[in-house]
Amino acid sequence: MSTRLLLTGYIVLVPLCVFSQSGTFSLGAKASGQGYATVALTDEWSVFNNPGGISEIKDVTSLFSYKNRFNLSALKEVSAGLILPLKSSSIGLTTYSFGDIHFRKQAAGLAYSSKVGIMNFGVKLSYFHFSIADHGSKGLVLFEIGGIARISKKIQFGMHIFNPNLAGTDVLENEESKPTLRVGSSYIPHKSLRLSMEVQKSLTIKTNYKIGMEYEVFPNFLARIGITSRPTQIHYGVGYHTKRLNVDYALSSHLVLGISHQIGVSYHFFKK
Repeated sequence: MSTRLLLTGYIVLVPLCVFSQSGTFSLGAKASGQGYATVALTDEWSVFNNPGGISEIKDVTSLFSYKNRFNLSALKEVSAGLILPLKSSSIGLTTYSFGDIHFRKQAAGLAYSSKVGIMNFGVKLSYFHFSIADHGSKGLVLFEIGGIARISKKIQFGMHIFNPNLAGTDVLENEESKPTLRVGSSYIPHKSLRLSMEVQKSLTIKTNYKIGMEYEVFPNFLARIGITSRPTQIHYGVGYHTKRLNVDYALSSHLVLGISHQIGVSYHFFKK
């Protein structure tokens, strides 16, 4: 395969992958199974999806995610994180990698979240590194803020702003660094059912609407479904959760590119 053909393939596929995942912020099979409607959720995956949510985590937690995009090894996505709870706040560490030796995007992040009354506030600083074989590399520091308000035991509202300081201007970083606003809510009409919705808007990009549902079919066993509008995608997921170990799987289908699989695992140390 010639270098020109290889680069052409990445130029076509990588942007499609960015758009097909319903945003570049939400990660994890649990999030994918709900259509990435995650901005108002407070769980361990908030360290990737909305840093404001990690202050609700009360025990040391590690997490790992692997995604196979369209059965192409060159488009694999791997991420891992660690949450360290403090008295009324939490610190989160994350790492992320996408691609292979020809094109790779990597990131490392540090998040902090604190709870004040019904509000959970969070900030995150990440360093992104992009590289293309024989064409050099580039680094970029991005900042994000988020908050989640627990109105009642059943209702939560969330907001997340990615790159409010407008960092990044060149072509390679353009899509990754667009300032983006996400707002949404989570509603629990029954102890076994959670409904989530989210609206995501980036500069010069059409609004993305997301809805998701999670239902506990049996004790510890969860089923999920979600829909996104940009592009139109249906997401499915299942999960098995115990007091310490959570295992999640998700499948999503893209009308043009095909099927993606994702698995996520998290482990809570010293769970009470």
